[in-house]
Amino acid sequence: MAAIVALVAMAGCAKKVDVALGTSTLNIAAEGESVEVTLTSNGDWTVDVCPDWLTVNPTSGNGNATLTLTAPLNDTDATRSGEVHVSTKDNTASLTVTQEAVEKEYIMVSPELIESEAEGGTFTLTVSSNCEWRANTTAEWISCEPVSGDGNGTVTVTLLPIEGDIEFREANVVFSGAGSELHPVHVIQHAGEQIYISINPSILSFDYDGGTQSVSVLSNGSWTVSADADWYTLTPTSGNGNAEVTVTVSENEMQEAHVGFVTFLLESGVSVQLDIKQEAAPDPHYLEVTPLGVNIDKDGGSADITVSCDEDWTVSVEESWVSLSMTTGSGNGTFTVTAEPNTFSEMRQSVVTVISGFLSRRVIVTQAAGEAPISLTVSPDTLYAAYTGGFKHFSITSNASWSLTTPNDDWITLQTTSGTGNGEIDIVVDYNGSDTERVGVVNVIHNFTVMASVVVVQEGKPNIFETDITEINVRPEGGEYTIQLSANQSWTTGCDSGWMTCTPESGNGNGTLVVNVEPLISMHPRSGSIKIVGSTGAQIFVTVNQYNN
Repeated sequence: MAAIVALVAMAGCAKKVDVALGTSTLNIAAEGESVEVTLTSNGDWTVDVCPDWLTVNPTSGNGNATLTLTAPLNDTDATRSGEVHVSTKDNTASLTVTQEAVEKEYIMVSPELIESEAEGGTFTLTVSSNCEWRANTTAEWISCEPVSGDGNGTVTVTLLPIEGDIEFREANVVFSGAGSELHPVHVIQHAGEQIYISINPSILSFDYDGGTQSVSVLSNGSWTVSADADWYTLTPTSGNGNAEVTVTVSENEMQEAHVGFVTFLLESGVSVQLDIKQEAAPDPHYLEVTPLGVNIDKDGGSADITVSCDEDWTVSVEESWVSLSMTTGSGNGTFTVTAEPNTFSEMRQSVVTVISGFLSRRVIVTQAAGEAPISLTVSPDTLYAAYTGGFKHFSITSNASWSLTTPNDDWITLQTTSGTGNGEIDIVVDYNGSDTERVGVVNVIHNFTVMASVVVVQEGKPNIFETDITEINVRPEGGEYTIQLSANQSWTTGCDSGWMTCTPESGNGNGTLVVNVEPLISMHPRSGSIKIVGSTGAQIFVTVNQYNN
Protein backbone atom coordinates (compact mmCIF):
# COMPACT_ATOMS: atom_id res chain seq x y z
CA MET A 1 0.00 0.00 0.00
CA ALA A 2 2.88 2.41 0.83
CA ALA A 3 4.46 1.71 -2.60
CA ILE A 4 1.22 2.63 -4.35
CA VAL A 5 1.02 5.93 -2.45
CA ALA A 6 4.63 6.73 -3.42
CA LEU A 7 3.93 6.13 -7.10
CA VAL A 8 0.89 8.37 -7.03
CA ALA A 9 2.91 11.11 -5.38
CA MET A 10 5.62 10.86 -8.05
CA ALA A 11 3.05 11.06 -10.86
CA GLY A 12 1.61 14.20 -9.33
CA CYS A 13 5.07 15.82 -9.42
CA ALA A 14 5.58 15.29 -13.19
CA LYS A 15 7.67 18.09 -14.72
CA LYS A 16 5.65 20.98 -16.21
CA VAL A 17 7.20 22.46 -19.36
CA ASP A 18 6.94 26.27 -19.43
CA VAL A 19 7.84 28.80 -22.12
CA ALA A 20 8.14 32.60 -22.03
CA LEU A 21 9.22 35.29 -24.51
CA GLY A 22 11.26 38.37 -23.67
CA THR A 23 8.50 40.67 -24.97
CA SER A 24 4.83 40.43 -25.84
CA THR A 25 4.89 43.08 -28.59
CA LEU A 26 7.37 43.82 -31.35
CA ASN A 27 7.51 46.58 -33.96
CA ILE A 28 9.45 45.89 -37.17
CA ALA A 29 10.61 48.70 -39.46
CA ALA A 30 8.58 49.26 -42.63
CA GLU A 31 11.73 48.70 -44.74
CA GLY A 32 12.05 45.19 -43.27
CA GLU A 33 14.59 43.85 -40.78
CA SER A 34 15.56 40.94 -38.54
CA VAL A 35 14.95 41.23 -34.79
CA GLU A 36 16.03 38.85 -32.02
CA VAL A 37 13.69 37.82 -29.20
CA THR A 38 14.81 35.78 -26.18
CA LEU A 39 12.95 32.58 -25.35
CA THR A 40 13.08 30.91 -21.92
CA SER A 41 11.95 27.29 -21.50
CA ASN A 42 12.71 24.16 -19.51
CA GLY A 43 11.76 21.68 -22.24
CA ASP A 44 10.73 21.11 -25.84
CA TRP A 45 8.90 23.96 -27.66
CA THR A 46 7.58 24.67 -31.17
CA VAL A 47 6.56 27.81 -33.11
CA ASP A 48 3.07 26.73 -34.21
CA VAL A 49 1.48 30.04 -35.29
CA CYS A 50 3.17 32.65 -37.51
CA PRO A 51 1.84 35.12 -40.17
CA ASP A 52 2.88 34.26 -43.74
CA TRP A 53 4.79 37.55 -44.19
CA LEU A 54 7.10 36.75 -41.25
CA THR A 55 9.74 34.04 -40.79
CA VAL A 56 10.96 32.71 -37.43
CA ASN A 57 14.22 30.84 -36.96
CA PRO A 58 14.52 28.36 -35.33
CA THR A 59 10.96 27.05 -35.31
CA SER A 60 11.55 24.48 -32.56
CA GLY A 61 14.03 23.52 -29.90
CA ASN A 62 14.72 22.48 -26.32
CA GLY A 63 15.44 24.88 -23.48
CA ASN A 64 16.45 28.53 -23.76
CA ALA A 65 17.00 30.03 -27.22
CA THR A 66 17.13 33.23 -29.25
CA LEU A 67 14.48 33.58 -31.97
CA THR A 68 15.25 35.62 -35.06
CA LEU A 69 12.12 37.19 -36.58
CA THR A 70 12.54 38.50 -40.15
CA ALA A 71 10.07 40.54 -42.20
CA PRO A 72 10.63 41.90 -45.75
CA LEU A 73 9.71 45.38 -46.96
CA ASN A 74 6.02 46.18 -46.35
CA ASP A 75 5.06 47.71 -49.69
CA THR A 76 1.34 47.36 -49.07
CA ASP A 77 -0.88 50.34 -48.37
CA ALA A 78 -1.51 49.52 -44.71
CA THR A 79 0.12 48.51 -41.44
CA ARG A 80 0.09 44.74 -40.94
CA SER A 81 0.02 42.78 -37.70
CA GLY A 82 0.17 39.12 -36.74
CA GLU A 83 0.53 36.71 -33.84
CA VAL A 84 3.50 34.40 -33.16
CA HIS A 85 2.71 31.52 -30.79
CA VAL A 86 5.37 29.32 -29.17
CA SER A 87 3.95 26.24 -27.45
CA THR A 88 5.07 23.44 -25.17
CA LYS A 89 2.99 20.48 -24.06
CA ASP A 90 1.71 22.57 -21.15
CA ASN A 91 1.40 26.23 -22.18
CA THR A 92 1.79 28.84 -24.94
CA ALA A 93 3.60 32.20 -25.15
CA SER A 94 2.32 34.85 -27.57
CA LEU A 95 3.98 37.75 -29.36
CA THR A 96 2.20 40.42 -31.42
CA VAL A 97 4.33 41.65 -34.35
CA THR A 98 3.42 44.92 -36.10
CA GLN A 99 4.96 46.41 -39.25
CA GLU A 100 3.95 49.76 -40.69
CA ALA A 101 3.68 50.30 -44.44
CA VAL A 102 6.41 52.18 -46.30
CA GLU A 103 5.45 55.80 -46.79
CA LYS A 104 4.26 56.27 -50.36
CA GLU A 105 5.28 59.25 -52.43
CA TYR A 106 2.42 61.69 -53.06
CA ILE A 107 1.64 64.86 -54.99
CA MET A 108 -1.41 67.10 -54.47
CA VAL A 109 -2.09 70.18 -56.57
CA SER A 110 -4.64 72.93 -55.94
CA PRO A 111 -6.70 74.14 -57.67
CA GLU A 112 -7.37 71.31 -60.13
CA LEU A 113 -9.01 73.63 -62.69
CA ILE A 114 -7.88 76.86 -64.36
CA GLU A 115 -10.56 78.75 -66.33
CA SER A 116 -9.57 81.81 -68.33
CA GLU A 117 -11.07 84.36 -70.71
CA ALA A 118 -9.60 85.05 -74.17
CA GLU A 119 -6.93 87.50 -72.92
CA GLY A 120 -5.17 84.77 -70.87
CA GLY A 121 -3.04 85.69 -67.85
CA THR A 122 -1.13 84.11 -64.95
CA PHE A 123 -2.46 81.67 -62.35
CA THR A 124 -0.84 80.15 -59.26
CA LEU A 125 -0.92 76.44 -58.39
CA THR A 126 -0.02 75.19 -54.90
CA VAL A 127 1.89 71.90 -54.76
CA SER A 128 1.92 69.70 -51.62
CA SER A 129 4.36 66.81 -51.97
CA ASN A 130 6.98 64.66 -50.21
CA CYS A 131 9.01 63.90 -53.35
CA GLU A 132 10.55 65.44 -56.45
CA TRP A 133 8.02 66.42 -59.12
CA ARG A 134 7.74 67.86 -62.63
CA ALA A 135 5.04 69.92 -64.34
CA ASN A 136 4.50 69.07 -68.03
CA THR A 137 2.12 70.23 -70.75
CA THR A 138 1.92 69.66 -74.49
CA ALA A 139 0.02 72.89 -75.16
CA GLU A 140 2.16 75.62 -76.73
CA TRP A 141 -0.11 78.33 -75.32
CA ILE A 142 0.60 77.25 -71.70
CA SER A 143 3.90 77.75 -69.84
CA CYS A 144 4.90 76.81 -66.27
CA GLU A 145 7.50 78.31 -63.95
CA PRO A 146 9.18 76.43 -62.36
CA VAL A 147 8.76 73.16 -64.24
CA SER A 148 10.13 71.01 -61.39
CA GLY A 149 10.60 71.00 -57.64
CA ASP A 150 11.12 68.94 -54.50
CA GLY A 151 8.47 68.90 -51.76
CA ASN A 152 5.97 71.72 -51.26
CA GLY A 153 6.00 74.68 -53.65
CA THR A 154 4.08 76.90 -56.06
CA VAL A 155 3.94 76.96 -59.86
CA THR A 156 2.97 79.98 -61.96
CA VAL A 157 0.95 79.01 -65.04
CA THR A 158 0.83 81.56 -67.88
CA LEU A 159 -1.81 81.41 -70.65
CA LEU A 160 -1.27 83.25 -73.93
CA PRO A 161 -4.18 85.30 -75.38
CA ILE A 162 -6.46 83.61 -77.92
CA GLU A 163 -5.76 84.80 -81.47
CA GLY A 164 -7.72 84.26 -84.68
CA ASP A 165 -11.03 82.42 -84.88
CA ILE A 166 -10.45 80.08 -81.93
CA GLU A 167 -13.46 80.20 -79.62
CA PHE A 168 -12.52 77.50 -77.11
CA ARG A 169 -9.44 75.45 -76.20
CA GLU A 170 -8.45 73.17 -73.32
CA ALA A 171 -5.39 71.18 -72.18
CA ASN A 172 -3.80 69.70 -69.05
CA VAL A 173 -0.79 70.57 -66.93
CA VAL A 174 0.30 67.18 -65.58
CA PHE A 175 2.31 66.84 -62.35
CA SER A 176 4.31 63.63 -61.97
CA GLY A 177 6.78 62.11 -59.51
CA ALA A 178 8.98 59.01 -59.45
CA GLY A 179 6.57 56.86 -57.44
CA SER A 180 3.33 58.83 -57.35
CA GLU A 181 0.25 58.89 -59.55
CA LEU A 182 -0.17 61.52 -62.28
CA HIS A 183 -2.07 64.63 -61.18
CA PRO A 184 -3.59 66.65 -64.05
CA VAL A 185 -4.73 70.25 -63.73
CA HIS A 186 -7.35 71.01 -66.36
CA VAL A 187 -6.97 74.34 -68.21
CA ILE A 188 -9.88 75.90 -70.13
CA GLN A 189 -9.71 79.10 -72.17
CA HIS A 190 -12.66 80.45 -74.16
CA ALA A 191 -13.64 83.54 -76.13
CA GLY A 192 -17.18 84.84 -76.28
CA GLU A 193 -20.12 82.69 -75.34
CA GLN A 194 -18.97 79.38 -76.82
CA ILE A 195 -20.84 76.61 -74.97
CA TYR A 196 -18.40 74.31 -73.25
CA ILE A 197 -18.31 71.48 -70.70
CA SER A 198 -15.55 69.79 -68.73
CA ILE A 199 -15.37 67.55 -65.66
CA ASN A 200 -12.88 67.07 -62.87
CA PRO A 201 -11.68 64.47 -62.15
CA SER A 202 -12.15 62.43 -65.31
CA ILE A 203 -11.41 59.09 -63.58
CA LEU A 204 -12.87 57.73 -60.32
CA SER A 205 -11.52 54.64 -58.56
CA PHE A 206 -13.43 52.65 -55.94
CA ASP A 207 -12.62 49.76 -53.59
CA TYR A 208 -14.60 46.54 -54.00
CA ASP A 209 -16.98 47.58 -51.19
CA GLY A 210 -18.12 50.65 -53.18
CA GLY A 211 -18.83 54.13 -51.88
CA THR A 212 -19.66 57.67 -52.99
CA GLN A 213 -17.51 60.29 -54.75
CA SER A 214 -18.24 63.57 -56.52
CA VAL A 215 -17.38 64.99 -59.95
CA SER A 216 -17.27 68.74 -60.65
CA VAL A 217 -19.05 69.80 -63.85
CA LEU A 218 -17.82 73.07 -65.38
CA SER A 219 -20.16 74.35 -68.09
CA ASN A 220 -22.03 77.39 -69.32
CA GLY A 221 -24.85 75.39 -70.91
CA SER A 222 -27.38 72.63 -70.35
CA TRP A 223 -26.13 69.05 -70.09
CA THR A 224 -27.32 65.51 -69.41
CA VAL A 225 -25.59 62.45 -67.93
CA SER A 226 -25.98 58.84 -69.09
CA ALA A 227 -24.73 55.65 -67.43
CA ASP A 228 -23.73 52.37 -69.10
CA ALA A 229 -24.15 49.95 -66.15
CA ASP A 230 -26.48 49.27 -63.22
CA TRP A 231 -23.79 48.85 -60.51
CA TYR A 232 -23.50 52.65 -60.06
CA THR A 233 -25.96 55.56 -59.89
CA LEU A 234 -25.60 59.27 -60.74
CA THR A 235 -27.25 62.24 -59.03
CA PRO A 236 -28.33 64.51 -60.69
CA THR A 237 -28.55 63.21 -64.25
CA SER A 238 -28.88 66.66 -65.85
CA GLY A 239 -28.13 70.31 -65.13
CA ASN A 240 -27.34 73.78 -66.40
CA GLY A 241 -23.99 75.43 -65.73
CA ASN A 242 -21.57 74.37 -63.03
CA ALA A 243 -22.63 71.57 -60.69
CA GLU A 244 -21.54 68.60 -58.57
CA VAL A 245 -22.57 65.11 -59.69
CA THR A 246 -22.54 62.37 -57.06
CA VAL A 247 -21.45 58.89 -58.15
CA THR A 248 -22.55 56.03 -55.88
CA VAL A 249 -21.05 52.58 -56.49
CA SER A 250 -22.50 49.42 -54.90
CA GLU A 251 -20.39 46.60 -53.49
CA ASN A 252 -18.68 44.38 -56.06
CA GLU A 253 -19.41 40.76 -55.14
CA MET A 254 -17.57 39.35 -58.15
CA GLN A 255 -13.88 38.36 -58.35
CA GLU A 256 -13.31 40.62 -61.35
CA ALA A 257 -13.02 44.38 -61.64
CA HIS A 258 -15.78 46.70 -62.85
CA VAL A 259 -15.20 49.40 -65.48
CA GLY A 260 -17.89 51.92 -66.39
CA PHE A 261 -18.16 54.93 -68.70
CA VAL A 262 -20.35 57.98 -67.99
CA THR A 263 -21.12 60.48 -70.79
CA PHE A 264 -21.74 64.18 -70.06
CA LEU A 265 -23.50 65.61 -73.15
CA LEU A 266 -24.28 69.19 -74.23
CA GLU A 267 -27.28 69.99 -76.43
CA SER A 268 -24.82 70.85 -79.19
CA GLY A 269 -23.51 67.25 -79.19
CA VAL A 270 -20.19 68.06 -77.47
CA SER A 271 -19.43 65.47 -74.76
CA VAL A 272 -16.86 64.46 -72.19
CA GLN A 273 -16.39 61.05 -70.59
CA LEU A 274 -15.94 59.95 -66.96
CA ASP A 275 -14.26 56.57 -66.34
CA ILE A 276 -15.33 54.61 -63.25
CA LYS A 277 -13.12 51.76 -62.02
CA GLN A 278 -13.91 49.37 -59.15
CA GLU A 279 -11.66 46.66 -57.69
CA ALA A 280 -12.68 43.00 -57.77
CA ALA A 281 -14.01 41.42 -54.58
CA PRO A 282 -11.33 39.60 -52.58
CA ASP A 283 -11.25 35.83 -52.88
CA PRO A 284 -12.81 34.35 -49.70
CA HIS A 285 -10.57 31.31 -50.08
CA TYR A 286 -8.67 30.29 -46.89
CA LEU A 287 -5.90 27.85 -45.93
CA GLU A 288 -4.66 27.18 -42.38
CA VAL A 289 -2.03 24.61 -41.38
CA THR A 290 -1.02 23.55 -37.84
CA PRO A 291 1.55 23.13 -36.51
CA LEU A 292 3.98 25.14 -38.64
CA GLY A 293 6.97 23.34 -37.17
CA VAL A 294 7.64 19.79 -35.91
CA ASN A 295 10.61 18.19 -34.14
CA ILE A 296 11.57 14.58 -34.87
CA ASP A 297 14.14 12.50 -32.98
CA LYS A 298 17.40 11.41 -34.61
CA ASP A 299 16.06 7.83 -34.76
CA GLY A 300 13.22 8.97 -37.03
CA GLY A 301 9.50 9.23 -36.43
CA SER A 302 6.25 10.81 -37.56
CA ALA A 303 4.09 13.87 -36.88
CA ASP A 304 0.55 14.78 -37.93
CA ILE A 305 -0.25 18.05 -39.74
CA THR A 306 -3.80 19.44 -39.72
CA VAL A 307 -5.16 21.36 -42.72
CA SER A 308 -8.21 23.67 -42.64
CA CYS A 309 -9.29 24.71 -46.15
CA ASP A 310 -12.37 25.35 -48.25
CA GLU A 311 -10.94 23.94 -51.49
CA ASP A 312 -8.55 21.29 -52.88
CA TRP A 313 -4.92 21.38 -51.73
CA THR A 314 -1.58 19.70 -52.50
CA VAL A 315 1.42 18.79 -50.33
CA SER A 316 5.08 18.55 -51.38
CA VAL A 317 8.40 18.17 -49.57
CA GLU A 318 11.93 19.25 -50.53
CA GLU A 319 14.10 16.48 -49.02
CA SER A 320 14.01 12.74 -49.75
CA TRP A 321 14.47 11.78 -46.07
CA VAL A 322 10.95 13.08 -45.38
CA SER A 323 7.93 11.19 -46.75
CA LEU A 324 4.25 12.16 -46.83
CA SER A 325 1.21 10.02 -46.14
CA MET A 326 -0.68 11.90 -48.88
CA THR A 327 0.07 14.56 -51.52
CA THR A 328 -3.44 15.84 -52.22
CA GLY A 329 -6.54 16.61 -50.19
CA SER A 330 -9.79 18.56 -50.15
CA GLY A 331 -11.37 20.62 -47.38
CA ASN A 332 -10.30 19.87 -43.81
CA GLY A 333 -7.91 16.98 -43.33
CA THR A 334 -4.78 15.57 -41.69
CA PHE A 335 -1.62 14.16 -43.23
CA THR A 336 1.48 12.58 -41.66
CA VAL A 337 5.13 13.48 -42.24
CA THR A 338 7.66 10.73 -41.52
CA ALA A 339 11.42 11.22 -41.19
CA GLU A 340 14.01 8.49 -41.69
CA PRO A 341 16.73 7.98 -39.02
CA ASN A 342 19.37 10.71 -39.23
CA THR A 343 22.74 9.14 -40.07
CA PHE A 344 24.32 12.58 -40.32
CA SER A 345 26.29 14.17 -37.52
CA GLU A 346 24.31 17.42 -37.58
CA MET A 347 20.74 18.64 -37.30
CA ARG A 348 18.82 18.81 -40.56
CA GLN A 349 15.65 20.56 -41.73
CA SER A 350 13.18 20.15 -44.57
CA VAL A 351 10.22 22.22 -45.73
CA VAL A 352 6.77 20.74 -46.34
CA THR A 353 4.66 23.06 -48.53
CA VAL A 354 0.85 23.03 -48.60
CA ILE A 355 -0.70 24.91 -51.56
CA SER A 356 -4.32 25.75 -52.37
CA GLY A 357 -4.92 28.17 -55.22
CA PHE A 358 -2.70 31.21 -54.68
CA LEU A 359 -2.30 30.46 -50.94
CA SER A 360 0.60 28.48 -49.52
CA ARG A 361 1.79 27.48 -46.04
CA ARG A 362 5.15 26.04 -44.98
CA VAL A 363 5.83 23.48 -42.25
CA ILE A 364 9.44 23.24 -41.03
CA VAL A 365 10.51 19.67 -40.17
CA THR A 366 13.54 19.64 -37.85
CA GLN A 367 15.42 16.45 -36.99
CA ALA A 368 18.07 16.11 -34.29
CA ALA A 369 21.66 15.28 -35.27
CA GLY A 370 22.73 11.67 -35.54
CA GLU A 371 25.79 10.24 -33.79
CA ALA A 372 27.84 9.11 -36.80
CA PRO A 373 31.28 10.77 -37.23
CA ILE A 374 31.63 13.15 -40.17
CA SER A 375 32.71 11.43 -43.38
CA LEU A 376 33.49 13.31 -46.61
CA THR A 377 35.44 12.03 -49.64
CA VAL A 378 35.70 12.93 -53.33
CA SER A 379 36.23 10.80 -56.42
CA PRO A 380 38.27 11.31 -58.46
CA ASP A 381 40.56 13.72 -56.63
CA THR A 382 42.20 14.95 -59.87
CA LEU A 383 40.53 16.08 -63.10
CA TYR A 384 42.37 16.59 -66.41
CA ALA A 385 41.00 19.02 -69.00
CA ALA A 386 41.98 19.74 -72.61
CA TYR A 387 42.94 23.30 -73.52
CA THR A 388 39.52 23.67 -75.19
CA GLY A 389 37.83 23.41 -71.76
CA GLY A 390 34.35 21.99 -71.15
CA PHE A 391 32.43 20.08 -68.47
CA LYS A 392 34.15 17.91 -65.86
CA HIS A 393 32.54 15.78 -63.15
CA PHE A 394 33.35 14.39 -59.70
CA SER A 395 31.39 12.75 -56.88
CA ILE A 396 31.08 13.60 -53.18
CA THR A 397 30.33 10.89 -50.63
CA SER A 398 29.35 12.41 -47.30
CA ASN A 399 27.08 12.21 -44.28
CA ALA A 400 27.25 15.96 -43.59
CA SER A 401 26.58 19.29 -45.26
CA TRP A 402 29.25 20.85 -47.48
CA SER A 403 30.03 23.83 -49.66
CA LEU A 404 32.39 24.29 -52.62
CA THR A 405 34.89 27.05 -53.38
CA THR A 406 37.50 27.68 -56.10
CA PRO A 407 39.99 30.07 -54.47
CA ASN A 408 41.56 32.44 -57.03
CA ASP A 409 40.61 30.17 -59.95
CA ASP A 410 38.12 32.22 -62.00
CA TRP A 411 38.59 29.89 -64.98
CA ILE A 412 36.67 27.17 -63.10
CA THR A 413 32.87 27.62 -62.74
CA LEU A 414 30.89 25.57 -60.23
CA GLN A 415 27.45 24.31 -61.30
CA THR A 416 26.67 23.46 -57.65
CA THR A 417 27.99 25.38 -54.62
CA SER A 418 26.52 23.52 -51.62
CA GLY A 419 24.64 20.42 -50.54
CA THR A 420 24.10 17.77 -47.90
CA GLY A 421 25.09 14.11 -48.11
CA ASN A 422 26.18 12.53 -51.39
CA GLY A 423 26.42 14.75 -54.45
CA GLU A 424 27.29 14.66 -58.15
CA ILE A 425 29.21 17.80 -59.10
CA ASP A 426 29.72 19.35 -62.54
CA ILE A 427 32.25 22.08 -63.17
CA VAL A 428 32.94 24.11 -66.32
CA VAL A 429 36.57 24.73 -67.34
CA ASP A 430 37.21 27.77 -69.56
CA TYR A 431 39.25 27.75 -72.79
CA ASN A 432 43.01 28.02 -72.14
CA GLY A 433 44.47 30.36 -74.76
CA SER A 434 47.96 30.13 -73.26
CA ASP A 435 50.51 27.48 -74.23
CA THR A 436 51.20 26.96 -70.51
CA GLU A 437 49.53 24.29 -68.37
CA ARG A 438 47.51 25.62 -65.42
CA VAL A 439 46.40 23.99 -62.18
CA GLY A 440 43.39 24.90 -60.02
CA VAL A 441 41.57 23.41 -57.05
CA VAL A 442 37.99 22.87 -55.87
CA ASN A 443 37.79 22.76 -52.07
CA VAL A 444 35.00 20.87 -50.27
CA ILE A 445 34.30 22.60 -46.95
CA HIS A 446 32.35 21.62 -43.83
CA ASN A 447 32.00 24.06 -40.90
CA PHE A 448 34.69 26.37 -42.37
CA THR A 449 37.17 23.47 -42.65
CA VAL A 450 38.49 22.05 -45.94
CA MET A 451 37.62 18.36 -45.78
CA ALA A 452 38.69 17.35 -49.32
CA SER A 453 40.00 18.89 -52.54
CA VAL A 454 39.80 18.14 -56.24
CA VAL A 455 42.79 19.26 -58.32
CA VAL A 456 41.99 20.48 -61.85
CA VAL A 457 44.85 20.27 -64.39
CA GLN A 458 44.36 21.88 -67.81
CA GLU A 459 46.86 21.52 -70.64
CA GLY A 460 48.21 24.55 -72.48
CA LYS A 461 47.20 25.29 -76.02
CA PRO A 462 49.50 23.29 -78.38
CA ASN A 463 51.49 25.07 -81.11
CA ILE A 464 50.22 24.42 -84.66
CA PHE A 465 52.57 25.50 -87.46
CA GLU A 466 52.86 23.50 -90.70
CA THR A 467 52.44 23.72 -94.50
CA ASP A 468 50.94 21.28 -96.98
CA ILE A 469 54.16 21.26 -99.10
CA THR A 470 57.85 21.90 -98.50
CA GLU A 471 59.00 22.02 -102.16
CA ILE A 472 57.72 23.63 -105.38
CA ASN A 473 59.04 22.62 -108.84
CA VAL A 474 58.44 25.37 -111.43
CA ARG A 475 58.52 25.16 -115.26
CA PRO A 476 60.71 27.62 -117.24
CA GLU A 477 57.81 29.98 -118.03
CA GLY A 478 57.24 30.56 -114.28
CA GLY A 479 53.75 30.94 -112.83
CA GLU A 480 51.64 31.22 -109.66
CA TYR A 481 51.64 28.58 -106.92
CA THR A 482 49.94 28.30 -103.52
CA ILE A 483 51.03 27.07 -100.11
CA GLN A 484 48.42 26.16 -97.46
CA LEU A 485 49.57 27.21 -93.96
CA SER A 486 47.97 25.76 -90.80
CA ALA A 487 48.80 27.82 -87.70
CA ASN A 488 47.43 29.00 -84.37
CA GLN A 489 49.81 31.95 -84.12
CA SER A 490 50.88 35.00 -86.09
CA TRP A 491 53.55 34.70 -88.78
CA THR A 492 55.68 36.51 -91.41
CA THR A 493 57.03 35.42 -94.81
CA GLY A 494 60.13 36.25 -96.83
CA CYS A 495 61.92 35.18 -100.04
CA ASP A 496 65.71 34.85 -100.50
CA SER A 497 65.58 35.47 -104.26
CA GLY A 498 64.40 38.46 -106.30
CA TRP A 499 62.88 36.34 -109.09
CA MET A 500 59.96 35.27 -106.93
CA THR A 501 57.51 36.88 -104.48
CA CYS A 502 55.32 35.53 -101.65
CA THR A 503 52.15 37.19 -100.44
CA PRO A 504 50.88 38.08 -97.94
CA GLU A 505 53.97 39.07 -96.02
CA SER A 506 52.29 38.47 -92.61
CA GLY A 507 49.15 37.06 -91.05
CA ASN A 508 47.57 35.31 -88.07
CA GLY A 509 46.23 31.76 -87.96
CA ASN A 510 45.55 29.67 -91.04
CA GLY A 511 46.30 31.22 -94.41
CA THR A 512 46.95 30.73 -98.13
CA LEU A 513 50.35 31.95 -99.40
CA VAL A 514 50.62 32.85 -103.10
CA VAL A 515 54.06 32.41 -104.73
CA ASN A 516 54.72 34.13 -108.10
CA VAL A 517 57.80 32.96 -110.04
CA GLU A 518 59.23 34.91 -113.01
CA PRO A 519 60.15 33.11 -116.32
CA LEU A 520 63.62 31.50 -116.48
CA ILE A 521 65.83 33.33 -118.99
CA SER A 522 69.09 31.49 -118.34
CA MET A 523 69.80 27.98 -119.57
CA HIS A 524 70.78 27.04 -116.03
CA PRO A 525 68.27 25.93 -113.37
CA ARG A 526 67.88 27.95 -110.20
CA SER A 527 66.64 27.38 -106.64
CA GLY A 528 65.46 29.62 -103.83
CA SER A 529 63.51 29.33 -100.62
CA ILE A 530 60.53 30.90 -98.86
CA LYS A 531 60.96 31.35 -95.12
CA ILE A 532 57.85 31.35 -92.87
CA VAL A 533 58.48 32.38 -89.24
CA GLY A 534 55.88 31.93 -86.46
CA SER A 535 55.46 34.15 -83.39
CA THR A 536 56.59 31.24 -81.19
CA GLY A 537 59.90 31.05 -83.09
CA ALA A 538 58.94 28.09 -85.26
CA GLN A 539 60.29 28.21 -88.85
CA ILE A 540 59.31 26.51 -92.11
CA PHE A 541 61.36 26.60 -95.34
CA VAL A 542 59.72 25.85 -98.69
CA THR A 543 62.23 25.20 -101.50
CA VAL A 544 61.41 26.59 -104.96
CA ASN A 545 63.19 24.88 -107.90
CA GLN A 546 62.92 26.17 -111.50
CA TYR A 547 64.24 24.14 -114.46
CA ASN A 548 64.86 25.02 -118.15
CA ASN A 549 62.94 22.06 -119.53
